Amino acid sequence: MKPPAHIVISAGAALLVGQGFQSTGAGWACFFSGVFIDIDHLFDYLLRSPHRKLSVRDFFHPDQWGPDGKLYLIFHGWEYLPLLLLASLIPGITEIAWGIFIGVFIHLILDHIHNNGHPLTYFVIYRWKSAFHFHRLFNLPLKGQDE
Repeated sequence: MKPPAHIVISAGAALLVGQGFQSTGAGWACFFSGVFIDIDHLFDYLLRSPHRKLSVRDFFHPDQWGPDGKLYLIFHGWEYLPLLLLASLIPGITEIAWGIFIGVFIHLILDHIHNNGHPLTYFVIYRWKSAFHFHRLFNLPLKGQDE
């Protein structure tokens, strides 16, 4: 899913979360986690192309993954959600943990629906067992393949 859609949807969710928990912190946590989970794209981008000039246009494009076709997305993982639920039991951060949980959950659902991936793509363990190969995770062509 494109960043502007994540921003708009995360903003709406953040308003609901903030209202529901009566906590601006929970709302902001929802917004920031729903949007900035994508910072892991930057890690992949730089890992694949350390000498390439940063380009917003290229940043989210599938051909950024280079000739070896690896994709890590270290923050995109369903495995993190149970840890966030456990964190919600810690006094003093309950609302913030719930805000992060909801932001990440919505982001992963939207990516799963819109990114044409394997049903298990957003499990870090599945990506690891697939050797992080882009073509095993997504039904999109790599650079140089027919589109």
